[in-house]
Amino acid sequence: PRVRVPSTKAATADSPANKGPKADPKSWSDEQTWSFLRAIGVDDEPFKSDGVTSELLLELSEQDLATLGLSQVQARLLVGELKSLAGGMALEVELSDAALSAAASVLLARLEADEAEVRARAVRGLAACCTSGDKRALGLLLGKAEDINPAVRCAVMQAISKLGSKGDSGAIAGASGRLSDSDASVRRHNAEQSTGPRPSHTAGHKITHRVSTVAGNMRGE
Repeated sequence: PRVRVPSTKAATADSPANKGPKADPKSWSDEQTWSFLRAIGVDDEPFKSDGVTSELLLELSEQDLATLGLSQVQARLLVGELKSLAGGMALEVELSDAALSAAASVLLARLEADEAEVRARAVRGLAACCTSGDKRALGLLLGKAEDINPAVRCAVMQAISKLGSKGDSGAIAGASGRLSDSDASVRRHNAEQSTGPRPSHTAGHKITHRVSTVAGNMRGE
């Protein structure tokens, strides 16, 4: 996968940001439409049952999406994102499938959302879209390792475990950094990801073991 770091400057007609691939959701097949929804964390079954195609999806309102099972926050985000996609939004992430590229680009933008749960879901979604050893994706996700919300930091640790390859110094540093996370729930969560729940009196060992194991695996130990 190829990931381009978004520019902080406004794009112009001749800027690099406008020279890459653009979203074209109207060209998606039904299966691509549903895979896009799954990739951004939406249950696609109601959309399948109602025969929602890509063109129909672009016409749905927040109320329509809520009827199909989305939360108020999900519906609000998706309506805005679909409008951007329909307008030919530049794809910041290039994968083998156009719909998945659009989904990953949407998730990348969601990393800056105000809602912590949205950011955490975006981290998990990007980790699922990209492949192990993808340094660009890993670098973007590691940028959220210091997120103010512990749930987001937990999600980042999961992503590091999935995407980090052996010998990846950035992934090792990100994993090791969580040993001293200020939130005990983050350290406990990270430990339980690989070791499973243990009696509370072993918590200190468990926390250290979990993160050290992730870092060690990436070093090839």
